[in-house]
Amino acid sequence: MSDDEYEQLKEENPEAVINSREAAYYFKIFRQYHPQDSVLASIGIWDGFDHEVERSAIGSDAGADTEA
Repeated sequence: MSDDEYEQLKEENPEAVINSREAAYYFKIFRQYHPQDSVLASIGIWDGFDHEVERSAIGSDAGADTEA
């Protein structure tokens, strides 16, 4: 995907979170199969795991099962 195509896709779809050329590529494919605008409200962007937060949420009991 060219930079121009990426910028154009972002401009044409301000309601979508398109934060990279890769995201734009997948968004373009998604829209081929789901052209209706109403579906955009039901999808989200996965930010990935914040491993530090995940570890603290699990607590100190997480290592108890693996220690022998």
